[in-house]
Amino acid sequence: MGFRDKFREKRTIASKWLLCILMSFPIFMIGIKYFGITIDKEWSLAIIASIISATLIEILDNTSNEKKSKLYAEQQDMYNDLISLCKKHHYKEATFIQYSGRKAVELITQLHKNETKIRLFVKHPETAVGVEQTRRIEGVLDNMSTEVGGTHGAPIEVTAYRTEASLRGLMLDDKVVALGWYVFKKKDKLSPKFTHDDVNIWGHNMPGILLYKGNSNFEEAANFFRKMKKHYEKHGERLSSSSD
Repeated sequence: MGFRDKFREKRTIASKWLLCILMSFPIFMIGIKYFGITIDKEWSLAIIASIISATLIEILDNTSNEKKSKLYAEQQDMYNDLISLCKKHHYKEATFIQYSGRKAVELITQLHKNETKIRLFVKHPETAVGVEQTRRIEGVLDNMSTEVGGTHGAPIEVTAYRTEASLRGLMLDDKVVALGWYVFKKKDKLSPKFTHDDVNIWGHNMPGILLYKGNSNFEEAANFFRKMKKHYEKHGERLSSSSD
C-alpha cells in the first residue's frame, strides 16, 4: 500500500469518527432536554449515543460498499459475489449470455430458488468449438430441464445462438450488470479424450466488471447488454423452458 492509499485510508477513518461525533451530539442533547438526564449520567448517555452512531455508520458503509462497481481479476469471484447478493435480495428477472453456462449453474440455481424468471442464452451445440464444448452445452441444457428447472419455481427459458461468442454477462432487473469476455487460445497439448479439440475457451478465469444502477457508466454497460440480448433474441433458436 502506497503513501497515498494509506493517507486515504486514514482520512476515511477520521471522517467516520467525525461523523460519529456529529451524530452523537443530537442524541446527547435530546437525552438531556426531554429525559431529564442528570450530570452524573451524561457520560453514560454520551457512550450510548456514540455506540448507536457508530453502528449506524457501519450499516450505511456496508450498504454503500455493496453497491459500488468493482473490477474483478477473475469472473468466477464476481459470480460468487452475485450468489451472495442473490441470497440477500430477490430479483424478478435475470438474463444470462454465456457460452456453455456451466460455470453459471450455481448462480442460476440460486435465482431459481428465489422464483426469478430466468432467460439463458448459450452457444448452439451444433456450432460449438469442439466436442468437449458441445458436450458441456448439452450437459447444461439437460441440467436446466431436470435438476435446476425441475417442476417448481419460475420458468427457465433457454435460447441458443449460432454467431461467434465473445460476451459473457448477465443482467438482474435492469439494476445489476455483470460483463466479462471469452478468450480463445490454441491448446499447447491436446486432451486424450478430445484429440481433435485444439482450442481452449476461457471465461470464468478472465477479468470482469460488476456495475449497479446509479454507478458511473452503468447505463452504457446496460445498453450494450440489451443490444446483445436483442440480437440473440432475433437470431437465436429457443431450445427449452422448464415450464414447457
